[in-house]
Amino acid sequence: MPATYRVAIGPQKGRKVFTLQTIPPQPQPVLDNARVAKLNGFSLHAGVAAHAHQRKKLERLCRYIARPAIAEKRLSMTSTGKVRYELKTPFRNGTTHVIFEPLDFIARLAALVPKPRVNLTRFHGVFAPRRKMLLHFLHTVHPWT
Repeated sequence: MPATYRVAIGPQKGRKVFTLQTIPPQPQPVLDNARVAKLNGFSLHAGVAAHAHQRKKLERLCRYIARPAIAEKRLSMTSTGKVRYELKTPFRNGTTHVIFEPLDFIARLAALVPKPRVNLTRFHGVFAPRRKMLLHFLHTVHPWT
């Protein structure tokens, strides 16, 4: 399912964002790895791990996590004054570029900025902030002496 970009504000509100589809659509790949999930435009790869002594791997993982939301070198202005963003990998429907009105682009960037004092990592279950089972879990796995 390809992402559907919609304009949030301004005179074009509610309309789809203009996209360039420069390659033919690709069939949906079949994921056979149990540690990879793709759903509703999000992907999760749970097969990456770094041990404490693997400093280079840990640094690479941290750099990947801390990368900016967009790559400046793939961002440009069109001759009509619109913002063109080239996608790193084309969508399955062939979309290679997304073109925004400048105000719409700024609105999308602003939506990526987290609210002050809000954790970006959310924990659920045993590791949730208001967990009831954490102490029981800790005593079961590692009883305190």
